[in-house]
Amino acid sequence: MTNGAAERREYPAPDTDLPTRLVTAQPILRTLVQSAFDSAANDDSPYGRAAHLHGRMQAISCYDRAIAVESGIDLELLVRDELRAFQFGYAPGIMVEGPEVRLRPDTGRFVALALHELATNSIKFGMLGRSGPDAALRVTWAFRNDGLELAWQESGVAVLATLPARRKGFGQTLIEDILPRHLGAASRFALVPGGVECAILLPAQTFGI
Repeated sequence: MTNGAAERREYPAPDTDLPTRLVTAQPILRTLVQSAFDSAANDDSPYGRAAHLHGRMQAISCYDRAIAVESGIDLELLVRDELRAFQFGYAPGIMVEGPEVRLRPDTGRFVALALHELATNSIKFGMLGRSGPDAALRVTWAFRNDGLELAWQESGVAVLATLPARRKGFGQTLIEDILPRHLGAASRFALVPGGVECAILLPAQTFGI
């Protein structure tokens, strides 16, 4: 996503009345993930549902040791760990870039799950599951308007331009509905010709430098 596009992007107004919502995130996320698992009974094979459940639970719990000894979670660590199957984001066609920033522990769990959903979707339908010469993924973050914008942009995945309309899945619901409600984030998710474009604007209360 170019800087120009990021500057022009419009978001809904974030929820600023949120400090009390930054409570322990793990029980909330576990409940949401389990609910998604239960409601997907008719959508996936038992193995597929179990794999989704395991991956999501792992995404929200694998940083507990780091949280116990440090004051937050390094955003680049979250991104690169989710891309570990792709040389931790150093594989050809992938760019990971942004300033050093630490997310609050509860924020980190929500963002880790969002990144997991984006990566899983990309492996199934997007850039991470394609090997074309023009396929590319950019994961970037930057400080904007007293907040932190995390952007995931795929390009060169032509098949996505012809996919039929589909129902809103757990990942899109997490990004568009759950993150704004629990973090006060402003989020956008779009399936466009070339791949997925997603941007999450986190308020200042959710991170530190």
